[in-house]
This record gives sequence, structure tokens and C-alpha cells, in this order.
Amino acid sequence: MEAAPSHKASWKELLRLLAAQSQAIDQLLQQARAKRDAILAREQAAIAAAVAEEARLIDEVRRLEEERIEWVRGWLKARAGGEPPGGAARPASAAQELSTAGQVSLAQIVRSLPEEASRQVRTLADTLKEQLDALDDVNRQNAGLLYHALAYVQTVLGALTGEGDRGTYGRSGSAASGLAAGGRSLVDRRV
Repeated sequence: MEAAPSHKASWKELLRLLAAQSQAIDQLLQQARAKRDAILAREQAAIAAAVAEEARLIDEVRRLEEERIEWVRGWLKARAGGEPPGGAARPASAAQELSTAGQVSLAQIVRSLPEEASRQVRTLADTLKEQLDALDDVNRQNAGLLYHALAYVQTVLGALTGEGDRGTYGRSGSAASGLAAGGRSLVDRRV
């Protein structure tokens, strides 16, 4: 097991970042559930409020992820021996590691941590995975609800405008079909 880096990329900072991400994702999950309930209740104001709060939380998660990637960069620098003195060129392998900080797995980091830190990081990582899986499920449910709600609205609009009505007859006895029969559309489908 490697020694812990001595720069600001301490494992306690990683724990803080992961805990903050977990809290933000838990709030995002709560908002996704609130949006689902609002969709089912057809409460437009509640849907709009949930969407606005989701956008704010997504920005927060994005900011925390950027901080985590910066932490990984610092961790990689510490593992590579820090910045070379006098601004000398970094060896290609270390430079390549730094450029791929977003691709370093948590498992790689955990292997380099002390046992207690490793256990705590794994616990938080497991919690995050469960939260993200639950969020994915709720988002899929919401997408399905919205798809069916939109299909219903399109069907109702089609029925009201006669646009989708192919089974009725006009005054001449020929089949009437919405616009061909002089009907007007409320929805411009060209948009």
C-alpha cells in the first residue's frame, strides 16, 4: 500500500467531496420523485418547480464533480512526486496520467489509501452507486410518463382539430380528413 499523498489531496478531502456528492444526488433523487408525483397529479406549477430545482442540483453535482477531478489531479501529482523543480518537463507517463484524471477509477484510488480510509471511501462509493441507480430508475419512469402524456395530448388535439380523423365523411359523402376537409389545425407541425 502506497503512502498517502502529502498535498491537499488528502483522503479526508476526498471523503468530504464524495459525501457532498452523495447529499446532492440524494436531493436530486428527491426532486425527481417530486416531479414524478407532480406529473401524475398533472400539477404544472409543481412540475416547473421540480425541474428548476433539478437544474440547480445538477449544477451543484457538476461543480462537485469538477472539484473531485481536481482532487484526482492533485492525487496523481503527489503520486508522481509533485511538480518537477524549475518547471522541467514532466515525464510522458505522468503527463498522460494528469490528462486522464477524469478516467481514474475510484478503485485505483482506494488501493492506495490506508485501510480505514479505503473502507470509508468504498462505503460512500457504494451509497453513490445505489443513489445513481435509483435516480436512473426514477428518470426512466418520468420519461415514460411524459411520453404517454404527450401522446395523449397529441391524440386529443388531433381529435379536436379533426387532423387525425380519417374515419368520418364530409357533406359530399367522401371521406373527410382534417385539413383536406377544410379543417384548421391548432398545432403547426412544421415547427
